[in-house]
Amino acid sequence: MQREIKFHPIFGRLLLSGAKTCTSRSKQLADKGDTFSAFGATFLVYNVQQTRLGAVRARLFAEEGAISPEHFEKVYRSVGRYRPFDPEKQVWVHFFKRVL
Repeated sequence: MQREIKFHPIFGRLLLSGAKTCTSRSKQLADKGDTFSAFGATFLVYNVQQTRLGAVRARLFAEEGAISPEHFEKVYRSVGRYRPFDPEKQVWVHFFKRVL
């Protein structure tokens, strides 16, 4: 099923180059096997899991397109200007790969 997952423009290059292969959201936006379009490309969601935001920061920062855990947190805070970084918050991590 085609889903809508929006991304801040700063992630365009990272998505298109394959440097960003997951996104963490407060809600589940897609299921395994769904697709979405972003920046003129199509992506396939191949896994979705729920975990703590602190675990994403510690273990998935590179897949999120960040260069370090600290960079991930900085970007998270800047993109979600009004949401605090709560390491205990449960998030849905959507893993994807570019298919077109």
